[in-house]
Amino acid sequence: MKIVILGMGRSGKAAKALLEREGHELICLDQPDGVLPENIDQIVVSPGVPGTHPLLQNAKVEVIGEMELGLRRLKQRAIGVTGTNGKTTTTLFITHALRCSGKKARALGNIGTPLCEYLLLPDEEEIIVLEMSSFQLETCSTRCLERGIILNITPDHLDRYEGFEAYAKAKCRMGEICKELYLGEGVKKIFETYSPTRDTQNYSEIDFCSDFGVNAHFAKKSFVPPAHRFELLRNLREVAFVNDSKATNVEAVCYALEKVDAPVLLLLGGRDKGANFAELMNYAKKVRIIFAFGEASAKIEMELGSKCKSFATLEEAFAAAAAEAKSGEMVLLSPACSSFDAFENYEKRGERFKQMVEELA
Repeated sequence: MKIVILGMGRSGKAAKALLEREGHELICLDQPDGVLPENIDQIVVSPGVPGTHPLLQNAKVEVIGEMELGLRRLKQRAIGVTGTNGKTTTTLFITHALRCSGKKARALGNIGTPLCEYLLLPDEEEIIVLEMSSFQLETCSTRCLERGIILNITPDHLDRYEGFEAYAKAKCRMGEICKELYLGEGVKKIFETYSPTRDTQNYSEIDFCSDFGVNAHFAKKSFVPPAHRFELLRNLREVAFVNDSKATNVEAVCYALEKVDAPVLLLLGGRDKGANFAELMNYAKKVRIIFAFGEASAKIEMELGSKCKSFATLEEAFAAAAAEAKSGEMVLLSPACSSFDAFENYEKRGERFKQMVEELA
């Protein structure tokens, strides 16, 4: 087959390596523009290339993602996990719980290692736990997962999707690629609205693990949550500094604020994803000052008003928050935005925040 790969990040490189080994003729486009080559049989897209891209709109051949490419070649037991918030922690916990019970398991997908990269040297005894983003699910169709989980669906990535409906439909594609589907609290109504009717089960971490013969209570004792998720870094002069850089949407920030009793100095900003920041007004009593930064700072200040102070960079916002913080308060980085205006990813942003806290100490 003559195959075009659009986007040569880690996913694109993984797809290229797998397809090269199979002997296909490949055309790799790192910055896809212009026109498609003639007489091609298939297009494989990286998650960062939206379906609205002009080259895809005019394509007359099948378009699939790197994830779907891997699913078509997957031979072992696999679980899929998606959701607006919490999918990384859930993916890692299920993997950890399986290992605690003596089973071989591997976390893959949106969590870091592309499925196609793994399939270059797979271990068919392992249970694969796939973290799947809406971007990856958009082109998935192969029903090969033993079980799928949709944890939650709240507005996100509205800079890529036309609206919540398009985003929700992408998430609900999980129901098309798994034999058993588990839905988190509040998801059933959304799923029934945007996806064909099928049998579903309520997701419970304890019950889900029990069905695999795994004791979730036992596994929790040794599970270490991933970094950048409401991570307490230090208490300095009786001020808590918490890194929640993974909170890239408003719903995740609301979840963080629900856990806080102390007055909060909130670092909010980055690249806007179409968020409605006004929803944070429900937590106005908990937040003393909002330090808005980055590309979204003007919009945040416009929507949240007098509580806001606006800064060009995270560094400037942090310095102001640290100087303003009083004993018993919390400086919380929970941005509600992507990091791409200034950082490669949310991890880099979180690491920079950690570095600044250490320098302050």
